[in-house]
Amino acid sequence: MRKVLKLIGDIIIFLLLILLVLNLVVIIKSKLKPNSVPGLFGYKPLVVLSGSMKSQIDVGDLVIVKEDDAKNIKVNDIIAFKTKKTVVAHRVRKVYKTNKGICFETKGDSNNVADDKLACDKALVGKYIFKISKLGNFILFIQKPLGFALLLISILFIGTVMYIIENNRLNKELLKEKEEELRRAKNANKK
Repeated sequence: MRKVLKLIGDIIIFLLLILLVLNLVVIIKSKLKPNSVPGLFGYKPLVVLSGSMKSQIDVGDLVIVKEDDAKNIKVNDIIAFKTKKTVVAHRVRKVYKTNKGICFETKGDSNNVADDKLACDKALVGKYIFKISKLGNFILFIQKPLGFALLLISILFIGTVMYIIENNRLNKELLKEKEEELRRAKNANKK
């Protein structure tokens, strides 16, 4: 049972540390290049803030998009693209080759009409790969100072508890060994 608890604790700390490192990388990259969407190895995490893609993607989901060449984008793909104010993830309805390059008519699955402007290849952030439901809310929280501090405190707390548990286990084993040595010594003295 102890081995299972230790394994679970190790996994939790490992996942929290990965989340912490990834969060730091994204924060640093966003500060260094404020006009681009930060990512790692061509993959970019986006937090969904609107319900325009409801049924496929919900508010609070963490969406992962992969950088891709505009010529690889097809009708029905979901793409993320930059607008003047934000990054939008919508489904491609039509693909056009224009003097501006390749452009896409897009529409949110829950929207009644297509987007009013075409998304051209220069604005393309990436192609939708997958989502992790509701993780976006957590990501937004840990990007705030309070959330980041709570994440660090959680890692330290879990690590400390695991250390105490392991230390107690080792102390009990050592105590048993010493008691066994004393018992053997007493038995040897009786002979």
